Amino acid sequence: AQRGSEDGASTQRGPEDGASTPAAQLSEAAAEPAEASDFNLDLLTAVPRAGDVLHYALPVVAPYAALAGYKFAVKLVPGAQKKGAALKATREICAALPAAQPREVALIRAVPDPDAVNALVGAVKVATPMPGKKLPKRR
Repeated sequence: AQRGSEDGASTQRGPEDGASTPAAQLSEAAAEPAEASDFNLDLLTAVPRAGDVLHYALPVVAPYAALAGYKFAVKLVPGAQKKGAALKATREICAALPAAQPREVALIRAVPDPDAVNALVGAVKVATPMPGKKLPKRR
């Protein structure tokens, strides 16, 4: 912060004037409760309910067991499929699920390709829920 002197010139306030240093400001921010900075994390959900207002879909790549509670989960296994093809197959599988609502499917498709591809790991194969069978067409 700056303050004016009697001759009209402004001077920087230093630590001796009672202002805190950047390091002190960082430690003060770290001392704040985590709830104040993480409150938006409580708004994220893996299983949206009927009354939830959905704003966007967030691609997540994690071990399959960790995604057991997610509404949309697709298993990726090591393979020779390129990221773009894996992304397309993943979107098709999610859209074909019987529990998928139109708004959810629209949000999944609205995720920009670069963002979704960056979430994927390279050289994967999408394990379909029904190996050898084609996915049913969405009504």
